[in-house]
Amino acid sequence: MRAVAILAHHMDADANLGSESRARLERAAALHHESPFDLFLTSGWAYREDCTQKIGAVMADELQTTYAIDRSKIVVDTNSRDTVGDAYFLRRNAIIPMRIRDLVVVTSDYHVERTGFIFRSFFPTGVELKVVGAVSGSLGDEAVLLNEQKSLTAFEKTFATVDFADDRQVCKALSTKHPFYNGQIYDQIRCST
Repeated sequence: MRAVAILAHHMDADANLGSESRARLERAAALHHESPFDLFLTSGWAYREDCTQKIGAVMADELQTTYAIDRSKIVVDTNSRDTVGDAYFLRRNAIIPMRIRDLVVVTSDYHVERTGFIFRSFFPTGVELKVVGAVSGSLGDEAVLLNEQKSLTAFEKTFATVDFADDRQVCKALSTKHPFYNGQIYDQIRCST
């Protein structure tokens, strides 16, 4: 099965998607017209304090209304809080159970390298992976690129001793070491045994 995972970026308090989120959807739709996907995967939680909408669901709605993607071909996971969560939760809740073997991940152009590294960590074998970037206008922005490098370094440190094939190890690292999942910034996640 062939799928595209469209990573969300931002939306406003009224659940209007930001320009990067829209550009990522547009890029995925263009790729779909070139070579159709069996499934569309979106992810992301209700990250805004002033909005109860989950960005993964908003992305799915946009796929359906703007790009006429059949709702039955859209899978939404609302557990993810960042790129690491996108890779982990999509793998656990969609890619493995649905036996997806060919995955295209759409993000922003400046985010391709880090996204590729993270997703390849979670999918070392068995899934053909390609990461594609939508034009963002930030590709040459030194501050953005420095932030990407810092985030990649933090990922490597957080997961240095983790066997990515073991969901328990991954969830333990997320729930104890990652500030978006360990209670430091947002509520701590619970890991099932």
